[in-house]
Amino acid sequence: MTLAPGVSIFDLDGTAVLRTPDGEFLAVNAEVGPDLGGLAPAVAEAFSRAGFLAPDSECAPAAVAVAGDGLIAQSLAGLVDRTPLSLVPSIEEADVVSWACDGLPPQREWAALDAEVGRIAWQRCSVEGATAVIEPIAVAPGDVTHEHVRLRRLAASDSPGHLAAYWATTPLHAAPAVTPVTAAFVASLLAADLLAWAHGHPRTRTLRLADLRTQRVADHPILPVPPHDPRREVR
Repeated sequence: MTLAPGVSIFDLDGTAVLRTPDGEFLAVNAEVGPDLGGLAPAVAEAFSRAGFLAPDSECAPAAVAVAGDGLIAQSLAGLVDRTPLSLVPSIEEADVVSWACDGLPPQREWAALDAEVGRIAWQRCSVEGATAVIEPIAVAPGDVTHEHVRLRRLAASDSPGHLAAYWATTPLHAAPAVTPVTAAFVASLLAADLLAWAHGHPRTRTLRLADLRTQRVADHPILPVPPHDPRREVR
């Protein structure tokens, strides 16, 4: 029996006090010794209901291959190698492949990967300007693919023509925003997603955008984009 991440218990004048991850202090009207296994059953049950105890489920064994040769991929490989996940050298040995780019992704290769969803799980991350674009892990047919992400972003963009051209062309000039520090920041987000997936709690149908300048992270829903039939346009 272990506490959930961010929970702590300390003594105040002989009374046990629990601090929640959000900073709330709660008096524990029971004896709390050095071994949580000694908690009274009713107290342990109350802790569990409130989410103060870590779940018993263990991380499912999963082999992770990291594709890409940039700073983010290098940092992610180092992180995965220090988790319960298993880092493998090739896609053929992997249960999930994380392809991380320090810039725009190779569109042709990533479009081809969409057809592989269901045979192998894919995690994809790219960088646009100073924003890391982290897609949800696609595991089974019907999950969010890179094409879904592109269509949704184009539909939500104020300048879809410019965005599509930006994706399709090589910039004449560009100042990279990825440094060893920002690469470690993005890699930690990718590793957290991989661990959540391995525990059976994946992030689904949301696109995560991380600002490399401020380290602010925002999730955006990936809503379905209906097929467009120009013959049905009203003129």
